[in-house]
Amino acid sequence: MIGTGEKGTRKLRLSNWVTRAMALGLLLGVSSALAAGTGPDATPSSIDLSGSWRFKLDNVHPDGTASDFGRDYAKPGDLTPAQERDRKGHGLELGYHQAAFDDSDWGGLEVPGTWGAQGHRRASGKPYYGPAWYRRTVVVPAEWQGAPVQLQLGQPDDCGTVYWNGEEVARIAKFGPHFNVMLKPGQIKFGQKNVIAVSVSNQYKEGGLIAGTFRLAAVRPFAQSGGAAAERMALSVDKDLPPVLTDGPDWRPGWRDEGTSDTRPRMTCAKGAYRGRDAVRMEVWFPNSTEMVDYRLPVGERGSVWRARGFDYLAFSVKSDVAGEMQMRLNKGDIRWKKGGPSYQARFHVAPGDWTRVILPFTAFLQKEASLADTSAIDTLAIGYGNNELQGKGTVLFADFEVGRFDLPATVRPVSLEGMWFFRKDDRRPDGQPSDLKDNPVDKQGHGRALGYADPEYDHAGWELLQVGTSWESQGVAYDGPAWYRQRVWIPAEWAGRPLAYRLGKPDDRGTVFWNGAEVQTVESFGPDFAGVLEPGLIRYGAINTVAVLIHDWYRGGGLGGTSFWVGPELETLAVRWRDEGVAGERAFEDFDPGPLPPAGREAEAVVRFPAAIAAKEGLTLNLRLMDCFHATVAVADIPLKRAASGEWEAVLRLGPEEARKLYYGEWIDVRGLLAAADGAPVTSFARHRVKLRYAQRDALALPELPETFEETPLGRLKLVDVIDAGAAPELGEHPYKEGGVRDFWGGRRAYSPWLKGVVVNELQGVRYREANDSRNFGYRIGRGRMKPGTQYLLRIRYPEDKTRYFAMDIKAGRNYQGVGFRTGVAAGDPFTPYPLSGGYEWCDHVVSLDDV
Repeated sequence: MIGTGEKGTRKLRLSNWVTRAMALGLLLGVSSALAAGTGPDATPSSIDLSGSWRFKLDNVHPDGTASDFGRDYAKPGDLTPAQERDRKGHGLELGYHQAAFDDSDWGGLEVPGTWGAQGHRRASGKPYYGPAWYRRTVVVPAEWQGAPVQLQLGQPDDCGTVYWNGEEVARIAKFGPHFNVMLKPGQIKFGQKNVIAVSVSNQYKEGGLIAGTFRLAAVRPFAQSGGAAAERMALSVDKDLPPVLTDGPDWRPGWRDEGTSDTRPRMTCAKGAYRGRDAVRMEVWFPNSTEMVDYRLPVGERGSVWRARGFDYLAFSVKSDVAGEMQMRLNKGDIRWKKGGPSYQARFHVAPGDWTRVILPFTAFLQKEASLADTSAIDTLAIGYGNNELQGKGTVLFADFEVGRFDLPATVRPVSLEGMWFFRKDDRRPDGQPSDLKDNPVDKQGHGRALGYADPEYDHAGWELLQVGTSWESQGVAYDGPAWYRQRVWIPAEWAGRPLAYRLGKPDDRGTVFWNGAEVQTVESFGPDFAGVLEPGLIRYGAINTVAVLIHDWYRGGGLGGTSFWVGPELETLAVRWRDEGVAGERAFEDFDPGPLPPAGREAEAVVRFPAAIAAKEGLTLNLRLMDCFHATVAVADIPLKRAASGEWEAVLRLGPEEARKLYYGEWIDVRGLLAAADGAPVTSFARHRVKLRYAQRDALALPELPETFEETPLGRLKLVDVIDAGAAPELGEHPYKEGGVRDFWGGRRAYSPWLKGVVVNELQGVRYREANDSRNFGYRIGRGRMKPGTQYLLRIRYPEDKTRYFAMDIKAGRNYQGVGFRTGVAAGDPFTPYPLSGGYEWCDHVVSLDDV
């Protein structure tokens, strides 16, 4: 793709098929020295405000007597003046908002999270209805002076007010908005403690600071995160288990096949099964069903905490006496038939043996084809399996659940681009006159390019500040038309010469990305996320770079939505090659053409390379798995990384003849990799979904016409056009050939077992024939020379009739499609098919009409 900007023309490789698990962590601050290109300082640019706060219910008068809030859901006119006053609370009278107030005797409460879920309920079991207060202190770094400072405190339920050092700075009058305020320099004590107090009033739901982002941030150029990347947090999934899990409050049956039969697995506690600790036991007695079991995470262990702490993966240990594939899902609430959500699913494999560790990066969790980029809404973990994904009945044990952050070296960590960006409406012409955004087509396109809004030298200091990841209308900008976002980012010198991948959220409605003034990507109306790869020629290494985004909005809330905002080096490059061709024949997966016919005994190699900076010495191991589009494993192995001649680290997965044949038939491939240190600690992971191979040679293969031959048929004497011997090895023949199984089907894999070899060659009366079982299929492209459009052809299929078989045939002739089939007989007396088997070969004839084009 070629992108043209005001600074000239640049090349861009798009990479929208990549999902990557990266340790984003906290942002590092960038001092004023960045403008001179001297590098970032070590001062964090954001402070996480989630976690434990001081907390107190505002339910007593100053004299110590109890407040009277009136009856639940009372209208204002139904309350006495005293009750209305009590509902507002007495915290201000008691000085709860003042910086000097002593809150040492207050209790604690986690944010985000409702106070109802954390035990603040009335005797009736209903959550506390009334006002309450949160307090905490925060030290604002002295280095933040001169930078805009943003305070985000999530969503209050129902309403609330924020005080900073005793001064009111934000107020929300009804449920919906989030606290998001820019603090004034005179309000902040730099280098000292500052006090935040929040009054929240609830009269309807669970109450509290319930969701969203909780942080204090200096709006400065983005830079890499600092400090150690690796961090882990244990989850309570296997703690305090009752004998029968679903008898307790935390476990419940989840998503399952709808029907009359109860095929749920038995969920019990396996006492001392994991190194003397209890484990979750799942007894699967009916594997040909979809069954999930839900665990509701405690408030302090939910996805909002994972996101705030920059976690990348979910890990657990598993022990099984049955082989197959299982599912782990991360949900918001209860997921039931046709309701609930969102729900993200990841798959993992089990096999008989001892305990093994499973590490699932959040980017491996998919909803349809979209990866989980933001865990904030996740409150439920679900364990289970799909139809016929396990190879039989059995017992699976789970233990030692945790979430964590990858131990990625600082030099290769990406830079998070989440946070505040400079924003300006493009609603004026170059002469300063207002644009006509209703009727003037030139004004509708905006004049920002002509005014230099994309140029790196442009000074955006006077622009507004808006949060990315949410619409501009939700932040008070009521506007339809073109508008611009700008920010600056420090790119480390250590990345010199490497392409950089980026994600910049989803444009609403459409938009264009500029990097250092060059146009690099345009997404049309309500298209995909901004995602691509920047070539080295666009990048200023060891210096400040400028990102500008032009958004055109005419319908919805406008802005940069989505959840994924980062830029960083492409950590892994993937390639595949025929082993006998070596490096000279190496191609990226999506550029690899395996040839016109299946490989005849050839071996292949899948190659993954990482930058030299990812490790100082040997000791890393890559677990690499290739899956085809039919849910079957092509190959899997643990591969030690070796130093390549280029200085990069390299892992090579050897594919034998049978695995190379599976790769050929795969059509598209899922490539999943987990890189781990010698002690098993995860370093990084990647997942590439539905990577299509090229089949240009196969699809372009044209066979010459046969010598003129005529045969007698039930329709008379016809010219023979083509003949295929299905009993012969397709790699030794001439015709393009495919075989496979079930891809995506509403019924799952009820009648399909990916681990079986479903296409086989057998023999009857000295003649070999090809047979597909287990919901498999095989197919040939038939026809030689130039077939005549609009012409009818007779397709004759010779088949064995030695036993009962179902023959399902899919005949495609351009846009015409025939889904036909038949079943052979059983016995002469059978009430449904009362004809005998012949015991030999018979013919099935079909008239096929080609399209007229």
